[in-house]
Formats: sequence, C-alpha cells, structure tokens
Amino acid sequence: MNRRPLLLAALATPLLATRAFAWPDRAVRVVIPYPPGGAADTTARLIGETMTRSLGQNWVVDNRPGANGAIATEHVANSPADGYTLLMANLGPNAINPVMRTNLPFDAVRSFAPIILANKVPLALMVRADHPATTLARLVAMAREAPGRIGYGSAGNGSASHLGGEMLKVSLNMDLLHVPYRGDAPGITDLLSGALATMLTTTVSALPQLRAGRVRILGVASAERLSTMPDVPTFLEQGVAGYEVSSWNGLMAPAATPRPVIERLNLEAGRALRMPEVTRRLEGLGAAPAMGTPEDFVTFLRAELDRWAEVVRVSGAKAED
Repeated sequence: MNRRPLLLAALATPLLATRAFAWPDRAVRVVIPYPPGGAADTTARLIGETMTRSLGQNWVVDNRPGANGAIATEHVANSPADGYTLLMANLGPNAINPVMRTNLPFDAVRSFAPIILANKVPLALMVRADHPATTLARLVAMAREAPGRIGYGSAGNGSASHLGGEMLKVSLNMDLLHVPYRGDAPGITDLLSGALATMLTTTVSALPQLRAGRVRILGVASAERLSTMPDVPTFLEQGVAGYEVSSWNGLMAPAATPRPVIERLNLEAGRALRMPEVTRRLEGLGAAPAMGTPEDFVTFLRAELDRWAEVVRVSGAKAED
C-alpha cells in the first residue's frame, strides 16, 4: 500500500512534463520594431502564413515603431520567457543601437535568445524619378556643390540606412544631411512628395517604388547586381570600394526561453523560409534567405556588433542628430 502513492506520482510525472512543454497552446505574437511595409514586417508576415499552419496557432504581427526599434526591443526583452512574445530582430535595433547608445535598458546579447537569422537585405539609394541626379556621380557632384543641403532619409537614428549613409558620405567625401524617420514608409512618402531629395532604404522597400516608375535607384549595396533590378549598378561598380551593406532580419525570444521552444521555432521558421513560394517572394524583393542554427545567429550577431562599432568610430555618427 505504501508503494501506491509513489507509483501514481511516477506515472503522473510524464503527463506534467508534457503539459509544461505543450507549446504553443495560444497565439504567438511577433513584435516588429518598424511600421508596416518594411523588410522586417514583410519577412514576419511571409513566414507567418506558414508558421500559423505548422504551429497550429495564430501568428500575430505587432508593429511597435519608435526610437529606432528600441521600444519594441525593450518590450520583448522584458516579456515573459514563455515563447509567446518574439522579436523580429533587425540590424539597427540589435547591432547598431547597442554600439551607439550607452543607456539602453537591455543587453544586445544577454537579454535575448536568438532563434534564426531569416534573411539579409541590401540597401539601395533612391531619388524620385524626376530628380535631376540621374546617376550616383551626378548626386555626388550636387552634394559637393551644396554641402549639407541635400537630405538623405533613413529609417531612423541608428538604423542600417543611417549608418549606411554615414559610410557612403565618408567613402565619397560628400556632405549629406541626415533626415531620420520612424521607419521606411514615412520617408518614402516624403521622397515621393518632393520634400526629401534622396533616401537610403532596403531593396524590399525600394523595389515596389521602382517597378511603379516612381523612383530611380542610383546604386545597390550588394556584391553583384540583383536579378530583380538588373539595370541598377552596384556601388562597387561605381567605384565605392568595399561598400556592401545589408540590413538583416531574424527571430529572437526573451532570454531564458526554454530550449525546446527555441528549437521548435528554429525548425518551423527554417521550414517556412525554405518553402519555394516564400523563397521566391523574398528573393523577388531583393532579400536573400539566410537560416542556420541559433548558435550561428549568435556568432553572426557578435560579428555585426564589432563591425558597426568600428563604423561608428570612423564616421563619428551620433545617436541623435
């Protein structure tokens, strides 16, 4: 008789463990640091169509722009580590902000559990279709004739497009005025209205405008021309040595999220990114799928922190204009 309680407890243990790791049993929320329409938002929604089916729960996109992603990033860092609140991490909030700002309320590495690097997205420099700068060389000449008077828009202070612009200014010895926005969409609106002269953005945001005939792209920051815009030269072709700049997107969870949850998310997100339709749609926007293990993502993130710390040092870029 004394053995019966022990036997019942032993039988119950696997059931309790199964319940403890029965994830997910409700919707998974993915927080985006930028407004709808940019590369991070597009990536989250594309893989979400597949993840909703594979996880058996809704994949909810939650856009929380502001402070170059610091608002969304802090929110996820402080969320319960239960796998129900994720971050679509991005170069600006997760690798540039940490090396530009000393007062962030989270640690770029220790506050998060990386899941998977989803893609890399080259930057593109664009002007309105009727802008007098028909080439990069002409824009450089105009900037040198009027130092500090031609504005270039970015997705915000400390964003990939901000630091990419600072790199370009140093490389070409020209003085452009940085005009930060709360994401790509409002900057593109000003560019199309004529209120902004140029904008450095991702190919995901630039390509629809190019196809609609609204903008001219003066250069793309990739190693080779993109199949989606074969007539657009790279910056390397135009003599800007070493100018290869890509933003990136990847899934992260709050630190201490259970390893089984991280592994499941890595598995399902990887499957989604390998689906021909998802791959085709991302590549059609100029984004290159990345993938890999959570450990690969950690290694990549540390290298990015080192790279952009050096860019900040050389360019003298500041978090606030």
